[in-house]
Order: sequence, then structure tokens, then C-alpha cells
Amino acid sequence: MIDAAGRALLEVNFPRAVGYGGNVAPLQAAAPVCGFFDNPGVDQDGLYRRVPLLQEYQGQIYPSLALAVTQMALGNVPVSLEFDPPDVKTSLHLERVRIGPVMAPVDGSAAIYVPYRGPQGSFPYVSASDVLHGTADPEVLKGAVALLGTTAAGLLDYRSTPFSKVFPGVEVHANIISGLLDGRIKQKAPYYNGIEAALLLLIAALMTLFYPRLSPLMGTALVLGIIAALILLGFGAWSGAKFITRWHSGGVHPGNVPAQMLYGYFGESRKVRDMNKKFGQYIPRSWSRRWRPAEGKSRWSARTAR
Repeated sequence: MIDAAGRALLEVNFPRAVGYGGNVAPLQAAAPVCGFFDNPGVDQDGLYRRVPLLQEYQGQIYPSLALAVTQMALGNVPVSLEFDPPDVKTSLHLERVRIGPVMAPVDGSAAIYVPYRGPQGSFPYVSASDVLHGTADPEVLKGAVALLGTTAAGLLDYRSTPFSKVFPGVEVHANIISGLLDGRIKQKAPYYNGIEAALLLLIAALMTLFYPRLSPLMGTALVLGIIAALILLGFGAWSGAKFITRWHSGGVHPGNVPAQMLYGYFGESRKVRDMNKKFGQYIPRSWSRRWRPAEGKSRWSARTAR
């Protein structure tokens, strides 16, 4: 796709392959294009969230299976990289992979977030045996992009995804192709790290200024309001701007405050009851002590029975 001369003009950190396994000769001769289908961008927890569209081998750049199929489905359209600004061709400025009329937002290694439709079975399955015997429903295959893959557990083509720990690898490619053709590829919000840092500072300022002055009920309402605002902001970025945001960390920290407050309140009350019980063994009955909260604080009060 990109030869060695074109690769030399790009300062992009493409994933690099150290080898490959090719098709058998008859299949290779019949195929108009080829593409890799491994995933060197698996996240640290082993989940398939991001998959590169391009990969480097011996100084040349090759397309993924999903990219090659999408290119052919659109009529063998050209594929190009888009940078912002256009003359700075580095990983930091790599914005999109353009496949004819389709634009796919990518990260600095030309990887996209897989736009999963849902759990396994989100796409129709047709048995290869039914196709070979002519019993498959032709309406299911008419005008469709068909991928030939395996779903038998013994063939070890299962992957871990956000939807399931056991997910057919062929359906991962189907999700990518569908997302490219439908324009459903989302990207990480630009300057996400800076946005997240500013957001956490804002939440910390709100909690510092208002939380100590509020009653437990109003403090809990403040925390729930912050969490609700983060959820709405993330949903708006997801549906409106097609940005992926991971602002759950901003809601976790304030969410811990009411939990700790409730634990401390009930834990302290239990300690006070135990102390009252112990003191009751030594203090005359003419004295009584009881725990009485006042204005959001706790204090001891004593009175003499007449």
C-alpha cells in the first residue's frame, strides 16, 4: 500500500511485524488484495479495543484485512493518510485514514477503536456447509460483505472483547468493516489528558469549597450531581462529537466521599454505643449519658436525674 519511498517520508510509529504467514498459492492468485489480521495493539488487560489499520513490514506499509475489504467494497478506492497540519507527517499529527469517501479517525499508530455492535451474533451467521450444498438462504448473502471464518473452539480463533471473554475473531473484523462503511468509528477526544486534568481540578475545587459547608444530605446531592454531569457530558461527547471519553475516574473520587462519610458515621455510632455500654457498668444510675447529634456534629451531653 505504501512503498519504502513513501514510508521514508512519514514519521509515524506504525506497528512492525517481524514475519508473516501467507496464503496458499491458489488463494493468493485469486485474491485481488491481501491484508493482515493479527492485532499487535491489544490492551494490557488482553481486550480487543483497538486494532491497527496499517502495519509495517521490512520498510513497507500494508493494510489490515478490514481495511482491504472495505477498500474493495467501495470499488477499490485509494487509501491515504491525513495529517493536521498536512505538512507535518508525524504520529502526533496523524488524524485520519481516508478510504475513498470514508474517513476513519485513528491514533498515532494508525489504530481505531473497534465499533462493536453488541455481543456475539450481532451479525448473521451462515454455515459454510450450507453454502457448499446450496441450502443457504441467498437473501442473507445478497449484496453483503461475507467473511469466511471459524467459530469452533478447538481452532482457537476466539478473542477477549469488552462484550465477552470468548468472542469470534472473525466477528471482530466484521465490526470494523461495518463501522468503516457506516461511518461509526469514534476516536479519543483531542487533548484528552489535558481535559481530564482540568476536569479533576475543577471537581477538587468544587468539593473543597462547598462540601465542608454542606449537610450530609446536601453533600451527597452535590456528589451525585457531579457524577450525573460527568455521565451526561460523556454521553454527549459519544453521541454528538463521536469522541471516546474515560471520565469515570472523575466520578470515582467524589463518589468515595459519601461512602466514607456513611461508613464513618455508622462506625462511629457503633463505637459510641459500645462505650456507653462499658461506662454504664461503672456510672451510677442517677447519671445517664446519651449520644445526641447537633447541627451535623457529634457531642456528649450529660444530665442529672432528679
